[in-house]
Amino acid sequence: MFSGRLSHKYSSTLDDEAKSYLQKLQKSADRMEVLIRDILAFSKISFETKSFQLCDLNTIFEQTVSDLDLIMLEKNATVNSDPLPEICADAHLMRLLFFNLIGNAIKYAKPNTPPVVHIDSDFSDNGKEKYCRIYFRDNGIGFDQKYATKIFEIFTRLHGQSEFEGSGIGLALCKRIVEKHDGFITAISTQGEGSTFIVSLPVERDSAKKQLSSGVLSQ
Repeated sequence: MFSGRLSHKYSSTLDDEAKSYLQKLQKSADRMEVLIRDILAFSKISFETKSFQLCDLNTIFEQTVSDLDLIMLEKNATVNSDPLPEICADAHLMRLLFFNLIGNAIKYAKPNTPPVVHIDSDFSDNGKEKYCRIYFRDNGIGFDQKYATKIFEIFTRLHGQSEFEGSGIGLALCKRIVEKHDGFITAISTQGEGSTFIVSLPVERDSAKKQLSSGVLSQ
């Protein structure tokens, strides 16, 4: 706030070196604000009480695309989805999950290549529990598969701040959200050829089986 006031009120009286210092100060303050906000969001999930109910993932997708409308226009991004199912989940956390994964796919686009993100789903059964698998596929820069586990660790960045802005918390936040739902998240990628993030979530929960027994698997 104060650096903004200095810039607005005194920029005409500052020399180029002073202006450069002030710009660096503002950028550092902006990065710190993003970092603090993301850390708060990350820590808050641990304390949120579980509020699972029948959740239409198509609605979650539409809300997320609406939230990302400006950045999609800026990046000329295309985001589409096959019909998605209803599952028992926390709608607020699902929106946060979709926002981070889709936003991440748009951010890590290849130079001079409009980002394309596609979401689809299927179901798997491990013999004890049925899972809904949601695939977030993109045509971005990808990464070496050896980092597929490391990228979900907090503050992990595979690229410098000068290349891609961010706090290094987004994917760790996604992992925590998925684990809050007793699910798991994985990633498959090839450097230069895009990535696919796979979110696996239980379809049913003991507290909601009566709600889910009629049509939760319908798409």
